[in-house]
Amino acid sequence: MSSKLAILDHEIAPLGLVILAAFCPKCEEKAVPGQDSQPGTIVMVGNAGSAMWTPFDQAREKNDPDAMNKWTQESLQPIADSLDCDLVFPFAGPPWYPFVSWAERSGNVVKSPLGMGLHREYGLFHAHRGAFLFKEILPVAARKTGNPCQDCVSQPCLSACPVSAFGGKAYNVAHCKSYMQDQKVECWTGCLARKACPIGQDCHYSAEHARYHMQAFMNPDINR
Repeated sequence: MSSKLAILDHEIAPLGLVILAAFCPKCEEKAVPGQDSQPGTIVMVGNAGSAMWTPFDQAREKNDPDAMNKWTQESLQPIADSLDCDLVFPFAGPPWYPFVSWAERSGNVVKSPLGMGLHREYGLFHAHRGAFLFKEILPVAARKTGNPCQDCVSQPCLSACPVSAFGGKAYNVAHCKSYMQDQKVECWTGCLARKACPIGQDCHYSAEHARYHMQAFMNPDINR
């Protein structure tokens, strides 16, 4: 790992964050919308599991519905400044940055049968919080190929949902939200379809962390 990547890894560790993906765009590739000068390396960071929950929960304003985004910006921007690189977020735009395609471009993330990104190590319980845009071309790991979901014969993620929200061609949000009106159902401790994936079994969100996101899913405009 290069010195800058090592520094970044070290600085985000106390926040409960990790480097999730990294790649070097080709010189002719317009990887970042709205910028004439393209970065040499894009490094995506975020949480894998709930290691970030305690640092976030201790720092956040409990009644602020945008607390996680604010915490992310306030925590990561000083690190980017110290490394003399740009920093962009999936929640800040326009322009809206293509985090999904970046993640897949790196090879560390593939599209799962559920439609969401599957990280090769952390499974379905990860989230990108920001991307560091380095001017330099840094030595990143070679791009992995293939999709582990294609080798998963049983694909338990597709049958684990109690209301078969993933049983069709698209995620049935209405079925999911209707079932979760009952706050005693197990889904409030984490999506059962996501939990069924054999990859990243040690990365499931804690009950408190899962409930925070489920509350945002069910009522995106309320304070939490």
